[in-house]
Amino acid sequence: MNSTNRNRTISLAEAVVAADKKDGTQYNPSSLVDVWNSKFKFVPTENLPALKNQVELEVAAIRGAEVAEYQIATLPYVNFQAARVFGTHMPPEPDPDNC
Repeated sequence: MNSTNRNRTISLAEAVVAADKKDGTQYNPSSLVDVWNSKFKFVPTENLPALKNQVELEVAAIRGAEVAEYQIATLPYVNFQAARVFGTHMPPEPDPDNC
């Protein structure tokens, strides 16, 4: 999936969670995607199962993140992003002679 479709999928998932909060209930993401796809024709019918699956995964991630209680420190995160740019963020390859 390209980044545009991923962002659109996340947006659909955020809409599900927003509806949860607004109405004080927990909607089935698959059902809402069915309704919305019928109205807005996001994807052809043959691609609907894949869209529903991805939205369900994103909704679970968003709902799970809302109950998580931690904060990622800013400076270490910036250091990690810099390491990603330079390709030094991954652990070294294991030495096959020492396995």
